[in-house]
Amino acid sequence: DAYISALILERFITSNQMTKEEVKTLYDGFTTRIKNSKSGKKLAGILETPPPPAEVGQIAPGFEGPGPKGELVKLENSLGKITVVDFWASWCRPCRIENPNLVRTYNKLKDRGLKIIGVSLDKNKDSWIKAIDDDALNWDHVSHLQYWNEPIAKSYQVRSIPATFILDENGRIIAKNLRGSALEQKLEELLSN
Repeated sequence: DAYISALILERFITSNQMTKEEVKTLYDGFTTRIKNSKSGKKLAGILETPPPPAEVGQIAPGFEGPGPKGELVKLENSLGKITVVDFWASWCRPCRIENPNLVRTYNKLKDRGLKIIGVSLDKNKDSWIKAIDDDALNWDHVSHLQYWNEPIAKSYQVRSIPATFILDENGRIIAKNLRGSALEQKLEELLSN
């Protein structure tokens, strides 16, 4: 129950020695006296700050969630040499128009290490599964079926769809929001080595 606890946690979080989640767990155990102290309030402010947007050069936010058959789908298990995280929905006309380009590119490059994981902003599971089947999206899919409250979309700060994030084998964002021939060209370039 010492004030220095908040200072130590602040140092750990700002130097990336602990995650926000780890620090939050410890912070939640503090007494009201420490939480109301100057250092406690400062730490609370850090914990309440939204995560930075998923930008090129950063490690992509990890995620997991239910797949179409109820299975657990994790980003870390879906990473290839190059991975496209594709935010879409069955009700999104521009997404559905883009899907044939994505399918063609995937079929052309999957043997060179391309993986795709579709993150749907659908609400209705049947519509989601039907769109996957109708559009022949033969890759991993995940959705919490929460529309714009999809937690994965929030962690990537997706505000419109379709949205794409291209990741390297370590999960670092190489490019984002490419579509059509620009997406295919970039993926060809990245997988040409």
